[in-house]
Amino acid sequence: MQYYESFTIFSEINIKDQISTILMSSNLDYELINEIKLATNLNLLTSFRNVISHVVIAAAVISYARIEMMKYKTITDLKVFYTDTDSIFVDKELPQHSIGNDLGLMKDELNGGFIEKA
Repeated sequence: MQYYESFTIFSEINIKDQISTILMSSNLDYELINEIKLATNLNLLTSFRNVISHVVIAAAVISYARIEMMKYKTITDLKVFYTDTDSIFVDKELPQHSIGNDLGLMKDELNGGFIEKA
């Protein structure tokens, strides 16, 4: 696992030269920070954590997700019942190499189970 400032980086996918996607999460213990703040009157958190969303970035991510889903929609012996930018319902298991918990792989949220009736 890698770290950047106060974040844990779980995975990174290189898309092109100097372009990557990164899955990361804060690794700060906010309860502990608040206890320290109360005991010391220190300002330990700054405004660097404010994130402003950008419509163009969101549109690019969704477009890329739709392109990635085409890999599954075009499997010839797979019947697709429903798909979205991040999920797919099909009539049989996906190939094992495309299932996992890493960024870019499909997650089996039913843990091998099947939907019998919808």
